[in-house]
Amino acid sequence: MTTSDSGRRRPPSHARRERPIFQMVAAPLVSWVRSSGAYLSDVDVSANGVGEERAVYARQAFAVNDVVLSVPLHCLITADLAMESPVVQRLLSRGMKFHSPHTSLALFLLQHRRDPSSRWQPYLQSLPASFPTVPVEFTDANLFAMLTGTIAETRIRARQAALRSEYANLLEHCPDLGYDDFRWARTVVITRVFGVVIDGRRTCALVPMADMLNHRPARQTSWRYDQDQRAFVVRALEPIAVGQEILDNYGRKCNSRWLVNYGFALEPNPDNETRVWIGLAQGHPLNRLKQRLFGACTKEFRLQASCQAGQFQAAMSHARLVCSDEEDVTSLSRRTAMQARTDHPCLLVPPISHRNERAALHCLREATLATMQRFQGTLADDNEMLGRTDLTLNERNCIVTRRGEKIVCAFFLDLFDAAMATIDGKPVPGSAPGDPRFDPYLDTLMMSPSTSQPT
Repeated sequence: MTTSDSGRRRPPSHARRERPIFQMVAAPLVSWVRSSGAYLSDVDVSANGVGEERAVYARQAFAVNDVVLSVPLHCLITADLAMESPVVQRLLSRGMKFHSPHTSLALFLLQHRRDPSSRWQPYLQSLPASFPTVPVEFTDANLFAMLTGTIAETRIRARQAALRSEYANLLEHCPDLGYDDFRWARTVVITRVFGVVIDGRRTCALVPMADMLNHRPARQTSWRYDQDQRAFVVRALEPIAVGQEILDNYGRKCNSRWLVNYGFALEPNPDNETRVWIGLAQGHPLNRLKQRLFGACTKEFRLQASCQAGQFQAAMSHARLVCSDEEDVTSLSRRTAMQARTDHPCLLVPPISHRNERAALHCLREATLATMQRFQGTLADDNEMLGRTDLTLNERNCIVTRRGEKIVCAFFLDLFDAAMATIDGKPVPGSAPGDPRFDPYLDTLMMSPSTSQPT
């Protein structure tokens, strides 16, 4: 995981409201890190009445570039430290291979959680006891049903399978390891780990205190491991007032990743994506030739609501190949013979002809409609449901995640209408109003001699 991808927890609500009354929950942790040489300036670490929603608040004002907190290396649980722990060394000596440093970090947590005298107890006691908003802990079948057909559903099943497989491998060597404990430790790691560079090596680490900062899309702070100070340092990127929450930015992700990895969903989220499958028309006489020349087959594309993203360009390129007629195939085989034979998934084919572009657009439209049919309910249904006040947090997160994919699908259906009108030299219909996000593709159509005029 890169530094820009690292994340911890769910974000706070950013509705305009006064700060809620929080209970202090991390006094032992604050005392421990301060006594270990950490600089915490003057902050409150608080939680709600349940004790699980953590937040860090400023008790003093910070100017731009002020150090908000600094945690020394010896307070970090790094992947290297975890690999040197007795439990991990014992497993390595038995021939076990670790496919992810997250596994060794999880085992380190479990080893020290069992030891009441461990120096890491103040940190371990500050961690959430459970993660009810993270889907691997869902027990309500209705929540899974809400995500039917979404990328999130696929990610959840993959995460569950990976955890079960990883646990089964560990169980051979650690027969007393319970699955719930293992899942807890792995979830701690995935929701809180930072990607850092220490001594010139990229690694990952758990950073007490810093992992309590909640997410905000607009960056308020920056963080890095400072080699000179031998510490993980968080600085203010903007003025932070007394009483204001101190926030982190976990990077840019679609809601399927936010939900599955961290247990929340953002709205709006410009990084949402959906997936479509584009393949050859069944029984077409040119299929074998296209497969031989271009490696044309059914491929999955993950699309954002953008005409500039590489995946959209790749999807349209593939659709043009799939929809090519005999004349197109002959022309393409001459123009891109060497590149096409590599079966590169991002082989970029520009508009070929008026006929081909219309066919490619229809292909993308049908693929988009097929994706929408996999979802539970319509976009209008989701809009209505999100207006309700009786939804649980998990229900709302699932609907927001599902709705995000539907919005991306709706973008491409509107793009289809606008593009077909542009190809035919007609006004864009009212159902597809002028959207500046369409412009990069529509400009390509208008400038291309192959598609600017009907033939």
